[in-house]
Amino acid sequence: MNQITLCGNLCQNWSNYANDNQVFYSKNSIAINKKIRHNETVETITTFIPLVAFNNTAQVLSQYSFKGDKLLISGELIVSNYDKDGENKTSFSVRIEKFEFLTKKKDSALEQKIENAQKEIVYDNPTDTNTSNEIPF
Repeated sequence: MNQITLCGNLCQNWSNYANDNQVFYSKNSIAINKKIRHNETVETITTFIPLVAFNNTAQVLSQYSFKGDKLLISGELIVSNYDKDGENKTSFSVRIEKFEFLTKKKDSALEQKIENAQKEIVYDNPTDTNTSNEIPF
């Protein structure tokens, strides 16, 4: 089982793309803060995790969530290996399968649109858009 759940704040607005097969996807990162006590002081350590969302999920996220918004996401950890200048590299990201907006919007009409959009989402089957383990970018 490959399942990860994260709660944090978006680092920037979504970057939107379409691959060669015209599959729509969006990329972003989520910042997760962790407080660690060192004797008398408390230090905050921030971890930045890359995110990728596809199709309907990507469209709703890019339309209704923005830099600084708090999200609860659930998805699959994707690991990619590649060669850069003759050196083997590994990268990772989380492919969002489900999400929930945790930042309340001030505009009640916008809040209602967001709730309706979330209800209408049919979450993507990860095997439908990418048959390999490679992220298409």
